[in-house]
Amino acid sequence: MLTAFGSSYYHWAPDNARLVFDRLPIAWACAALTCGFLAQRVDVRWAGVVPLVTAWGVATASVLYWWFTEQGGVGDLRPYLLVQFLPMVLVPAALLMRMAPRGSAPGACVSDRAWWAVLALYGLAKLAESADAPVFEALSHTTSGHVLKHLLAAAAAAVVVTSPGRA
Repeated sequence: MLTAFGSSYYHWAPDNARLVFDRLPIAWACAALTCGFLAQRVDVRWAGVVPLVTAWGVATASVLYWWFTEQGGVGDLRPYLLVQFLPMVLVPAALLMRMAPRGSAPGACVSDRAWWAVLALYGLAKLAESADAPVFEALSHTTSGHVLKHLLAAAAAAVVVTSPGRA
């Protein structure tokens, strides 16, 4: 929900100051997703308040780092990209290593199939974003790749929330 508001605020009048409000909720969502996955596959303590607040702090710092470096004319996105893509590395690695859920009641976690669907949808979202203008052209100027990115990312979040493996 925060991503929808932040992105709407940014797109209403795009500039770098507003881009902070677009990137912050994305970073927070990625941080929460990372904690949720680690809680499910590594140790349930990752679902605690301290790890989640810490992850949100790191996510916030990654966006603020970009903002401050942007003010200096550099715009270093590396920490932000690490926060954003960490789940895209951890999830497939854990799934390929067949890490079973830990500390969860049977059926109370996101299924492997759902995690693969999340990865696929998010990957498609990033592809759509990178092909923004060609998608806009191909779809007769009705929808851009950026719009599709938001829809695909929302679909990925919906998969996590509605996964059949969840209690």
